[in-house]
Amino acid sequence: MGYTTSQENIDTLYTGDEQHAADKSDGAATYTADPDATQLVSDPDKTIKRSAQQIAQLYARAVAIKQEQALAANAATIPVPSTDQVEELLEQKKARPQKNRDKTSILSATSLIVLVLIVLLLAFEANQNIHDPRYLQRPQQKKAQLDQLLSHAQAIGVPEKDLAPLRQKEDQTSTALPWFSPSFYLQPAAAYQAQATQYSGLQQQLSSTITTATQQLQTQAQQDLQSFQVVVSRINMQPIGNSNAFTQRFSADQLQLETAREPNDYLAISNDAHASIDALNTLEVMAKQLATMHTMLDTMQQAGLNTNELQKQYQQDINAFNNASDPTVIQQLHTQLTMHYQAMTGIAIQNYPAVSQSKLQNFSQQITTLKNYKKDTTRYQRSLQADTAQVANAQTTQDRLTALLHIDSDIASMQQELANGEAHGAVAAFHREVNNWAKDHLYHDTFDDQDYAPDSEYMSQGIGSILDADLNSASSEEDFRAVTLEAQNALFNLHLLEDDSQSKTPYNQAHTTDIQALNHYKLTNKQVLMISLNGQAMRLYQNGHLQRAFQVVTGSPQRPSLPGVWPVLDRKSPTVFISKEPKGSPYWFAPTPIQYAILYHYGGDFIHDAYWRATFGPGTQYPHQDTSGNTPYNYDGSHGCINMTVSDMAWIYNHTNWQTVIVIY
Repeated sequence: MGYTTSQENIDTLYTGDEQHAADKSDGAATYTADPDATQLVSDPDKTIKRSAQQIAQLYARAVAIKQEQALAANAATIPVPSTDQVEELLEQKKARPQKNRDKTSILSATSLIVLVLIVLLLAFEANQNIHDPRYLQRPQQKKAQLDQLLSHAQAIGVPEKDLAPLRQKEDQTSTALPWFSPSFYLQPAAAYQAQATQYSGLQQQLSSTITTATQQLQTQAQQDLQSFQVVVSRINMQPIGNSNAFTQRFSADQLQLETAREPNDYLAISNDAHASIDALNTLEVMAKQLATMHTMLDTMQQAGLNTNELQKQYQQDINAFNNASDPTVIQQLHTQLTMHYQAMTGIAIQNYPAVSQSKLQNFSQQITTLKNYKKDTTRYQRSLQADTAQVANAQTTQDRLTALLHIDSDIASMQQELANGEAHGAVAAFHREVNNWAKDHLYHDTFDDQDYAPDSEYMSQGIGSILDADLNSASSEEDFRAVTLEAQNALFNLHLLEDDSQSKTPYNQAHTTDIQALNHYKLTNKQVLMISLNGQAMRLYQNGHLQRAFQVVTGSPQRPSLPGVWPVLDRKSPTVFISKEPKGSPYWFAPTPIQYAILYHYGGDFIHDAYWRATFGPGTQYPHQDTSGNTPYNYDGSHGCINMTVSDMAWIYNHTNWQTVIVIY
């Protein structure tokens, strides 16, 4: 079968740029294409095959030529651009970079906006994450609890100085979140948990602060109450004014101490004790003013002056003074009394000769007293000479007033030195008596074959060091007067011990020395626990009558019980005693359960049961053999407390109260 086509198509194929002729060898055959022939002159089969291939090639060539012709035709229809058009095209070509730059700027701005939106979206998500209630709830609850506890602490009277550090720590905790840590915004749970834990820790610290502040204020209230009791005793012994009212006020404060639980309770006790002490000291000042006014009235009467009106005013002042019991009223009365004193001084000016001579005589007597205290009086002798000359030379009323006031000023200037000399003299006399009596009455202990001072409670390890400390810290006339009275009372108690050491009266009967103490301290209408250091005995008196007696163990010679008149500062049943001494100290002891305890000195001295002892009574304050067998805690005296059997202490605890007075001599 062969290929056929028209002659026209063939002619078209050969109208190109050249005629094609192909000479190829196929094995041994050789052929030649004849343009006028339709067949190849060769082997018939090979000729047919070759003819088919040639036709295909020719057809492909024709297609290519047609495509070139079509392109040429299209190009012929495109108009040739003019010069303006060419320039315009060039301008457009030049403008393309600016357009490209505009496109780049738009793209950059778009990218930035997208980036900002992404950042805002992430920030929103992060903000939502760190404010998720699931994370915030716990720290917010803990902070609210801490704030509530702080408000409570402030309300019950915890001092702000104790709360301020905790408030500062709370503020630091509130702002201590890791705001610059990316992980916080991704996983804030850990940070909030740590914050909640810190708030919980602050709650624990605050609870501890409340406890500590309460204990400190309780101790302070006990100390203030004890100081109040000392001043009340001093006033009662003189006596001055309405001292009984302040004794009742002291008892009321004792009752308040019994029920006190919160800082405000203890602050109220301390404030009342301070106000009462100030009032009692003011009573002493007014007593001196009244004494001076009384002297002036006597001087005027001796001079033959009419003092009836002055006497009436003076008596009114005395009545007001004796009835005053409120601290505020006493301060107001002091102001009023000072005005009356000044008015009396004005009248004294009118009777200048007699009054001035009386004042000069009083000044001279006080100089003599100061000289007896071994003080240098040269300065005051010169002042007396100057005052005498000034009195003689005064002519006008103003001169006379100035002279009288100058004498008063000179007398007043020496009062503190007089009080100082009196206090030093009283303390020195006390120490001499203590040391001299101890040398003559040493106690020989057959248990350890040692000698002990039987009045060690009055030496430096006992009340003697307290007296010295008070004297060294005294800075005002009132301070020195108080030390003088303190030394006089200590000496009185020492004399009781000395007398009691010679007594043959059984411990369970009333002792003469007990009655002397009740009368001296005006306690005959009180309930009193009277403790004899020499006899190692306690006797309970009610309104001056003996109710019951017990044998006790008091402090050792190294840590003696303190003699004096003491109030009840605390009552505990039961309690646990914790040693204030460090472990390793010879005075350290393990935490010890106590059934009944009555605190009588803020230093930690109690009357309490001592189940570890079996032997009580004379000599047990020294090393001795306990009938139950010796231990480190029962072979000698206590650390300053008064020890009793459990049953005896139970009776004492249940038959005494906060108003009971404790006397140790």
